Amino acid sequence: MPHCHWACFQGAIIARYVRSAVLDVLGQDYVRTARAKGLRPAQVLIRHGLRNASIPVVTVLGLQLAYLLVGTIVVEQVFVIPGLGSLLVSSVEIVT
Repeated sequence: MPHCHWACFQGAIIARYVRSAVLDVLGQDYVRTARAKGLRPAQVLIRHGLRNASIPVVTVLGLQLAYLLVGTIVVEQVFVIPGLGSLLVSSVEIVT
């Protein structure tokens, strides 16, 4: 059950970033121009809003993925569990 809580927490963080980024983008001049050209609100949201708002969201997703991998490595090394973290550590040891 703790995994569900952690996933909900991370999902809430991403939802807040998406909302904030979309609201920030919807105030830009090019979105106002798209509305003035007569595009439907859904087209404006998808073509101009979500596409341009995805840049900071992808950045946050990348950071969360890095935290996930580091956490995996730490837990697997502490509890001596074979898995992805052990494979990452062994591949770094081979290269160096």
